[in-house]
Amino acid sequence: MSNLLRADIYVLLRSRVLWICLAVSAAMAAGFYLSAHLIANGTYDTSVSGSVSGFADPMALSLLGSLLVGVVVASDLENRTVHDRLLAASRSVLVSVKAVMALIAVCAVLLPYVVGSLMCLVAGWDVSVFIATTPLEVAASNGGSVGDVTSSISLLVVSTVVSFARLGFCLPVAFATRRPLVTTAAGFVGGFLMDSLARLATQNDFGTSVLKATPWSPDLPLTLDSSSGEIMAATGIALAFIALWVVVSWLIFRKADIN
Repeated sequence: MSNLLRADIYVLLRSRVLWICLAVSAAMAAGFYLSAHLIANGTYDTSVSGSVSGFADPMALSLLGSLLVGVVVASDLENRTVHDRLLAASRSVLVSVKAVMALIAVCAVLLPYVVGSLMCLVAGWDVSVFIATTPLEVAASNGGSVGDVTSSISLLVVSTVVSFARLGFCLPVAFATRRPLVTTAAGFVGGFLMDSLARLATQNDFGTSVLKATPWSPDLPLTLDSSSGEIMAATGIALAFIALWVVVSWLIFRKADIN
């Protein structure tokens, strides 16, 4: 497994798609935090928040995250280089490696938002929380002590795991379709669809109760005011859903005909 993982990381680091996605994500994050700062100090009117939300991390996750997940998971299946990998490991191992690579891809996309959030936190920038996301909540907390930074880093790590759980349905889609572009489209459209369904479900108590056991819980996003119990619950639920996506991917791939 370690050899396959090292090989995939080697390929990913030399992939032009990765560096393009990182550049786009960094530009989006810079525009996101700068706009939040300008809204906070009155330079921008709050009416622009709807447009600026297109730079937020959920948008980067849906578009760039699904693109990278499609590349790292489905490319080998599309160009049939997966045959060589299956000679060295079982299908279950391959699915596990691809799941780890998908997590790495999501971390890469969200890294500029994490770094930007911590920079705003340490610099003490006035930031308007015009959209509910954990990185923006952390950026607006105005605390620069070592304890604040440590707590913020832990919270951002948990938030990244939750984000991967939300996008994790792209993993079985990639194994089922074997097409990076289809995976990208499914991640982009599916992300908005799941968010829309989650908003509809919160209109009744039963739907809200069900959602609380998913990564689309109305208790999210996490903030520095979240209790340790809420953070642990979010982490456990996210890990359970990640395991679910991996199992579904294995069930799809275990008897797939690889021509």
